[in-house]
Amino acid sequence: MNTKFIMKGQRIPAHIEKVELHGKVFYDVSFGYHKQLVEEIKESTEKRQWINKTKTWRLEKSPRNDFVLSYLQGYNPYKLYDEFVNDANSFDTSGVFKIPKDFWHHQLRMYVHIMSHKRCIVAGETRTGKTRPTFTAISHLNVDKAWWIAPKSALRGLKLELNKWNYPLELVLMTYDKFRSRLDLHPEDLKRIVPKFIVFDEAHKLKNPNSKQGRLARQVAQIQLEVHGDDAHIVLLSGTPTPKDPSDWWNLTEVCCPGFLREGTQMMLKKRLGVYEQRENPATNSLYWHLIKWKEDEVMYLHKRLSGMVEVFLRKDCLDLPEKMKTLIHLEIPHEYKQAARLASKLEKRAAQLQSKLRQISDGIMYINEIDEVTATSKRTKTEFFPNCPKDEQLKNDLAEFEDVGRVIVYCAFQGTIDKLTVLCIREGWAVLKVDGRNWEALNTTYSVEECLKEMDGSNKSLNSGDITQAKIPKLVFLANQGAASTGLELSASPIIINYSQAFNMADQEQAEGRAYSNNMDKVRGLEIRTYVNLPIDELVHKNLELKKTLQSITMGDINEAMKGVL
Repeated sequence: MNTKFIMKGQRIPAHIEKVELHGKVFYDVSFGYHKQLVEEIKESTEKRQWINKTKTWRLEKSPRNDFVLSYLQGYNPYKLYDEFVNDANSFDTSGVFKIPKDFWHHQLRMYVHIMSHKRCIVAGETRTGKTRPTFTAISHLNVDKAWWIAPKSALRGLKLELNKWNYPLELVLMTYDKFRSRLDLHPEDLKRIVPKFIVFDEAHKLKNPNSKQGRLARQVAQIQLEVHGDDAHIVLLSGTPTPKDPSDWWNLTEVCCPGFLREGTQMMLKKRLGVYEQRENPATNSLYWHLIKWKEDEVMYLHKRLSGMVEVFLRKDCLDLPEKMKTLIHLEIPHEYKQAARLASKLEKRAAQLQSKLRQISDGIMYINEIDEVTATSKRTKTEFFPNCPKDEQLKNDLAEFEDVGRVIVYCAFQGTIDKLTVLCIREGWAVLKVDGRNWEALNTTYSVEECLKEMDGSNKSLNSGDITQAKIPKLVFLANQGAASTGLELSASPIIINYSQAFNMADQEQAEGRAYSNNMDKVRGLEIRTYVNLPIDELVHKNLELKKTLQSITMGDINEAMKGVL
């Protein structure tokens, strides 16, 4: 096929021949030497080979290569993303479907974005209500079934949302672990089961293009497009509208529309967005690229390049909520806790391990490895509990303070801490919904986990009167590890979050705190976040998280400086 490639107004004669080799389809592309076009082929296409004998570029047929060749021939593969339908009702050709009357304005925009662009990303901060517009789109399209892939805690919340809003949808719910297990399926098997509508919730889990789930998402998306064509819908829901690493967008856009970003790999996008230098890794004797800084103009331009596919929804623009009230509660350190901290500092000379030990001591626990005397190896890890932990007394006081509301959220960093506080809360007469990464348990109550989750939802009608005696469970503590329960839950019935100890990951911390911060909260009372400080390590961790630093970046010098007067 003779054609012409268009490069900045120049029409360059080219020849494209479709060939089949070894059961695969290829494009053999030839043209006279043109430096800019050669660079375009090298940077934008994938699975390519230069055949010197025939002076031909051989490109394996793939959605990205189809996109690039279409663009070079003067077609507009971005057409789908250039159009935006303002009237939501125009999608209903039957005149039967009705948009929910209680949709928030920004939820209507989310719904229109999904219906207009079919394969897109909704990047909305926590509690902006991304789930319901997606339900509505699936319901409107009346598909036989849809896949919804999400973290485990998000799927629990999803089931509650389906019941709350009465959506009769046939959703196949799967965790990312289950989704990864499908990597072993042959493409022909995937073709038989892939549905017309796929949702990737908490889509930041797909940001690594080399991970199993990142590769599988691209494969499944391409097969879905091949099988269902224009009827194929993929929606990526992300709670991080501005990722720390802007190149994280590459694999997400590649899942939705291969070729949408010109750069053929994430590394190419990184090099466009950042200033790098080569450094040597002495441990492996190899070179690697080290980021010096991001180019502000290129990062800003990337946001423009993403327009059409990515719609961003910030909580401050969507919801009229009062400011969070954040308080550090400094507690008096018992003498025996200071002694334990000094002993730990003498025995442990590595910063990360010392930090973990000090945080455990501050929580009133300690993980101890029991050693087999015969083999001199570790048999198991047991948890020792320290008496007179000042955090425990403070928690008792806070539980008493919020008895009138009957809803409290407590987050901890260690499973041993959760086990200890489960006993404490039950002794204080509270029911406990425990989520610690091992399992979900409803304790000191006859109600199930799902019923307890409903009781933590501020939209629950039994709580709307403000009279806690009308609730099924008068006093309920949501006790969790931030990472295990940071996604997909509505915990807005609680006006208080207590960080007994904080997570390693700021994204988990922000997501976990966002569970209670929504339109369903008591806006008069607001949301208070109290962080307990026993040993000064708690405050050091808190400051690093506020600065969005990883806790692994805390040095021995940082610890010694923070712990002056104790160590």
